[in-house]
Amino acid sequence: MYPNDDAIPAITDEFHSLQDIGWYGSAYQVANAAFQPLTGKIYHYFSSKWSYFTFLVLFEIGSLVCEAAPSSMVLILGRVVAGVGSAGIMSGALTIIAASLPLEKRPALVGLVIGRDGSVFGPVLGGVITQYSTWRWSFYINTPIGGLVLLFLSWCDVPDQVPKTRLMEVLPKIHAYLDFVGFLLSASAAGDDGLIPPSMAGKKPIWCAAATNFTLIGSSMIQIYLLPLYFQTVAGASPAQSGVNVLPSILSQLAFAYGGGLLIGKFGYYLPWAAAGTAVTIIASGLFTTLTPTTTVAQWAFYQILAGAGRGVVLQLPLIAVQANLPPEQISVGISFIAFLQFIRGAVFLGIGNAIFVGTLKQSLAHKSPNIDVAAVIDAGASGFRKIFPANDIPGVMAAYVLSITREFYPSPAFAIAAFCLSWGMG
Repeated sequence: MYPNDDAIPAITDEFHSLQDIGWYGSAYQVANAAFQPLTGKIYHYFSSKWSYFTFLVLFEIGSLVCEAAPSSMVLILGRVVAGVGSAGIMSGALTIIAASLPLEKRPALVGLVIGRDGSVFGPVLGGVITQYSTWRWSFYINTPIGGLVLLFLSWCDVPDQVPKTRLMEVLPKIHAYLDFVGFLLSASAAGDDGLIPPSMAGKKPIWCAAATNFTLIGSSMIQIYLLPLYFQTVAGASPAQSGVNVLPSILSQLAFAYGGGLLIGKFGYYLPWAAAGTAVTIIASGLFTTLTPTTTVAQWAFYQILAGAGRGVVLQLPLIAVQANLPPEQISVGISFIAFLQFIRGAVFLGIGNAIFVGTLKQSLAHKSPNIDVAAVIDAGASGFRKIFPANDIPGVMAAYVLSITREFYPSPAFAIAAFCLSWGMG
């Protein structure tokens, strides 16, 4: 139920919108981040079951808008709506887990949620759909899956972590939560009744956990978005093959997220795992900057396994730190605080990455292929240039793409190093 990155090159081909390639991810991330603090309060005051139900409906509406989008702008709008819905899906799932299980049993299940076992099949299925049908089905397929989840959710009983406040006591506060300007002006005066309570955010384990998550996901997001682009533009893979090619990182992330969760739940120490996982991520991030058209299968598969293992171990740890250092009544707000920084990071880093990619591509094309129309390459899309340029022009365009992708990988090791340093403060 998350965006299929293997479809993005096909989207840019259809809409001739290579310049918008970063917005397909960052629009989703911005909307998700903007609503994260509010979702914490929603789950605090209202039924977890019906709050989750509502956010899932919003996500489905956004997916339908994306599926039917006649233009790049409408697709971006659909991503915004889906992002608003997604804001409550992840934080809601983690809040429900916290309400359903004791602390020592949560890490393994949190690892599964963070590892996203559904995404093991997502890239492969999305790639096959994009290649043999249309990228639109990558969004439309969310409808029957989401419908089944909604049906199951309406039937099952979902526990709440704390007793819910009566509606009439909540209504007088709603305007403050929905008014962003008012939120900024009154945040300091609101105290622990604010969207982000100072007593929570001021604790060193909490802000270190949030900062670790911010930088680690920043490093990982660059890899997640660039790998399908590398495989389809530089390596010449089909969308289906591209989906298969990213499985090493997904499978290793899932395995280490679940396995690490089991070990943390058994032994109770998470700082050593955080340090080890971020160290592995630093190594993997550096290796990704060496990708070229001649990189072997064994090499890029090994890079992905390292990256998946590192982030699989660490991604759940900020959430475990929050649950270990906050009282029950603040856990839902703490989870949404972590998620807020996680998704605002995606918006920032994807926007920066997109600017680096497009800017470098234009400069490289002007230098390596001065006779090629740069605007035509941008308009052709990430994989469409092979269809419109003669064979003797393709090597120059390929060289420009390689340099652009490599430069966009450069910030990834820096963010991983920052995550390693910050992770020591989570305990």
